[in-house]
Amino acid sequence: MVRRRRGRTSVSASRTRRSAPRNSRKQHGTDVESRVAVLSRERDEALEQQRAIEEVLKIISASPAELEAVLGVVVGVQRTSAKQTT
Repeated sequence: MVRRRRGRTSVSASRTRRSAPRNSRKQHGTDVESRVAVLSRERDEALEQQRAIEEVLKIISASPAELEAVLGVVVGVQRTSAKQTT
């Protein structure tokens, strides 16, 4: 006995089905706003961290043999970061 394969859905029909609106997944306005707030805070923290790293790397590249200067900058950056988070 030979089985026949079921006809496949056309490509355009399968694309239409995938790109259909997802009304069941809509978020409420407050959910979106809180998510935006969280992402904004995370972005700001990441930028702060990048600036601190940039400052430390500048000092290291300017005076690679002077450990005291590098550690001074690291401590200063840490103090500034601690003040901003409290």
